[in-house]
Amino acid sequence: MTKLLKNFIWLTVSTSIASLIIGLIAGFYYRDWKIKNIAYCLPEQISAEAKFEGAAGNIFGTFIIKNNSENTCQIDGKTFVEANFDKDLYTNINLINDGLAGTSIYVLKPQESVYAAIHIPNGPQCSSKIRSVPTTFSYAISPDNSIIFNINNQAKKEFLITACGAAGEFTDVSITNLSDQTSNQQ
Repeated sequence: MTKLLKNFIWLTVSTSIASLIIGLIAGFYYRDWKIKNIAYCLPEQISAEAKFEGAAGNIFGTFIIKNNSENTCQIDGKTFVEANFDKDLYTNINLINDGLAGTSIYVLKPQESVYAAIHIPNGPQCSSKIRSVPTTFSYAISPDNSIIFNINNQAKKEFLITACGAAGEFTDVSITNLSDQTSNQQ
């Protein structure tokens, strides 16, 4: 009787482990199949807003990418928001990717958003003159498309980063990875 009970327990545990493994494998394949069958978001399907606020000598901002379409779509999550300015002319701005790149894909249902944060020192740390650096911010939503962020709900795409005038005085601009949660910076 004991041997029969041991065999039954072993068979039950073995079957449970096999079912768990099969379920995990099937779940991963289903997730991958589901993601592969959702189209990338097109630039006209989403909005891209950057909201900035000053606080104690710093500028903090939030980047918001929102699916405004009626369809679920996906965007790449492997990269960071890019600050675009003349890097040959303004050589003393350090762009820092804060954190690791996010999930490989963000699936956005209608009206869902993803976020990133930015921190820009506002210049008082400079011993030299301060200069304004015209900057746009973009994000590669897919291998074929990028978006440029609108600034503070306006139609303008350009933001002025305050940087030190002297080439030896560096301004650090820190941008976080995308997340499906808003930042607590603001």
